[in-house]
Amino acid sequence: MLRANVVKDMPQVDSTSYVDPDAIIIGRVFVGANCFIGAGVVIRADRFSIEDELCSITIGEGSVIQDVSVLHAHTETAIQVGSGSIINHGVVIHGPATVGDNCFIGCKAILHYAHIGSNVFVRSNCVIESVTIPPDRFIDIGSCITLQEDVDRLRQITAEEEKFMRRAVGESRDYPIRYKFSLEL
Repeated sequence: MLRANVVKDMPQVDSTSYVDPDAIIIGRVFVGANCFIGAGVVIRADRFSIEDELCSITIGEGSVIQDVSVLHAHTETAIQVGSGSIINHGVVIHGPATVGDNCFIGCKAILHYAHIGSNVFVRSNCVIESVTIPPDRFIDIGSCITLQEDVDRLRQITAEEEKFMRRAVGESRDYPIRYKFSLEL
């Protein structure tokens, strides 16, 4: 369901993307080409004043937002998800936040005031808050990253981990067209 926010901003979804009928997208949200927005997803940009030029959420081309994830940008914050990234089941991203291109954010991760570089692999159940993660990093299951010292200890992703991320993106590349077609049956 697409809905306006308080100042009547309506989401803009590229015609090649798929938004599940049980997803809710509210406000100044931009969904790029060939994206998949799964069941139970809530994407909400709370812009309460037309003077607030910042509040928005942008989902880059070919990204996947899996079931029951929540992306929330409150007043004067923004969220940007780059191209080709996967936001897995039950992830919460609270703005301000950035997820770079070609990232994999594992199930039930929480990102708040977090900026994630491109090609970062975040495993399930992580909390990442008030830090910037450089590109090409690996964050293990259940990690809590809230200090720069935590970030400095992160290792580079391995070739095998990068292969897993590419495979996950490749497998989900056809989601939009497959789900759109299934609705026509």
